[in-house]
Amino acid sequence: MNRHFRHDEGPGVLSPNLVIPDVSASWWMGQAVIRLRREAAWQRHLGAGDAGQAAFDLLRHAQARREFLETDVAAGWLGGQLSDDAPDEGRVARLAERFGLTRAECFVLGLALLARLDRASARVFAASRNDAGRPWACLDLAQALWDEGHEVLAAGDPSRPLLRLGLIEPGEVLSVAADVALFLAGLSDGGLEALGPVKARGGSALARRLSSVPERLEVMALTGAAGADAAGFLAAQYGGSGRACVQGEVRPLSLLAAGVSGADLLLTGVVSSREEMAGVARVLAGLRDLAVRVFVHVDGRESLTALPADLRGPVIAIPPLSARQREGLFREALGSLPGLRAVARDFRLEPGEIARIGRTGPGSRDELVSVCRVECGLDFHGLAEPVEVVHRREDLILPASVSSHFDEAVAAVRGASRFRNDWAGDRLGSGGVALLFAGVAGTGKTMGAGVIAAETGLPLFRVDVSQVVNKYIGETEKNLKRIFDVAEKMRCILFFDEAEALFGKRMEAREANDRFANIETCYLLQRMETFGGVSVLATNRRKDLDEAFSRRLRYIIEFPVPGEAERRLIWEGVFPARVCTDDVDFGFLARRFQISGGHIRSIALNAGLQAAARGARPRVTMRDVLIATKRELDKLSRKSGAEAFGPYFSDIPELRP
Repeated sequence: MNRHFRHDEGPGVLSPNLVIPDVSASWWMGQAVIRLRREAAWQRHLGAGDAGQAAFDLLRHAQARREFLETDVAAGWLGGQLSDDAPDEGRVARLAERFGLTRAECFVLGLALLARLDRASARVFAASRNDAGRPWACLDLAQALWDEGHEVLAAGDPSRPLLRLGLIEPGEVLSVAADVALFLAGLSDGGLEALGPVKARGGSALARRLSSVPERLEVMALTGAAGADAAGFLAAQYGGSGRACVQGEVRPLSLLAAGVSGADLLLTGVVSSREEMAGVARVLAGLRDLAVRVFVHVDGRESLTALPADLRGPVIAIPPLSARQREGLFREALGSLPGLRAVARDFRLEPGEIARIGRTGPGSRDELVSVCRVECGLDFHGLAEPVEVVHRREDLILPASVSSHFDEAVAAVRGASRFRNDWAGDRLGSGGVALLFAGVAGTGKTMGAGVIAAETGLPLFRVDVSQVVNKYIGETEKNLKRIFDVAEKMRCILFFDEAEALFGKRMEAREANDRFANIETCYLLQRMETFGGVSVLATNRRKDLDEAFSRRLRYIIEFPVPGEAERRLIWEGVFPARVCTDDVDFGFLARRFQISGGHIRSIALNAGLQAAARGARPRVTMRDVLIATKRELDKLSRKSGAEAFGPYFSDIPELRP
């Protein structure tokens, strides 16, 4: 009996061009056809009559029906085709074995499959009732067709597998969802995809656990970046274990198909919110008895609270690819393009992302870097913004000792990735570089961050503290997590201006708010420890920073107020090269006014604006600079009388006698 039924092989489906590949589904559909044909023969024997009255006559005709089925030639032949020898192969057979379906329930399922798949069966259903107005299958018809009609009652019990697993749909009409019917009949694979073959890691403890059959439905969360290769990771774990894992959408059929196939299931996509996980939980809730592990790739553990506790299994972290693994994938995608090793170090991309980059076909290292940055899609959710780098190293004027210290910091940033990945320096830390620039306003701290970006080629992002700090408990930490998680994707520089607002000292917890403020600082300490990129903290209130950050800072650089020599260099280089400054006495300005570089740049900008308003020729005079200096000193509440400007006081209108 373990073969496909065709119309020309005796009992089977009714349509001549319909073949049911699944052995057990085909067999039970064939049994349904036989019983329908017998019932139709009996209805013809009774002749036309009132369908409602026929229901009252069932008991009176019961003995006559039995005698007819035994004595009528056609009915007797059809009865001889019935069998108790159901095949033990096929999807319906596996369902029966794993979920305890009775023979009557298998028959009901076969009848429902016939109604869904074989459109010619509608006329037979009507003939079996002697009622042209009811051309469909119902449980009452199944009860009439099955020899022990009371056994069919279980099929309508919501606690029994047919309804509980969604094999048949609730309602008066006996129906199977189209996708479920196609799967059970062997006409589709249920939308499942096999995980790609990779080198097995069958010796791991996780692989050994996954080789066993779960007692019931178990949900295991996979944590990792949104682009992490969850399918590749699981394929490696299942390789050689003797148990399969497939991938499919979040729908009942996917779980049913995996359960029938004896496989575990990886749900496609990434669940990033509690609401999305609640939707997954609703699909899983009615299928608790399936002996299937379901893997859900989650972006953060917060969403797991939406899963019922009885379904929740272990949480597994997907390990990120190493720089060597990324380099290998880049070489597979791009061949021997120069600079692949450095790109693999700086961009923490996943296999799918690298494959997409390979399809774009970058022809040079610069093109590859640009494509990688686009692929990373750095979106800080409004918590940080990119900063355009306009300054170079020669623009940053510092005393000799500080300048040397700054150059060491630049060199450390430049060599950090190579030390971590090529020299196995990760044993000594995360490979990240954290810097603190301290000093009064205008001494070059922000410019210093831009210079590091220019010298190393790393993109610079300024963290918006006003958006990060949130009055609601726990939200600040979530915002910080978003920033660091995004920044880990691509090696970049995070610039925290006014750092004391985030990195302030912890305090004795006298109130609940104090405790939560301390939690924010502790979280920052932990992320600074593990962050693999570059972070630059700038503050003019260093004493307000928590002392615990000092160990995590690779370099602490004090930006002093420039001396006369540094001020002169700043003055001489502050104006654009095409602007004529022959009339400006830079020596006098540097000697007379003890101000920082930021104030000098503000003066130069204001002087340039006034000069540009007078005409098209790019020329700034000493008078322009002196007036702008007077305005800047007034803003600072600094001495700005005639004595401050010496021989030039007469150039300022309000100082003239």
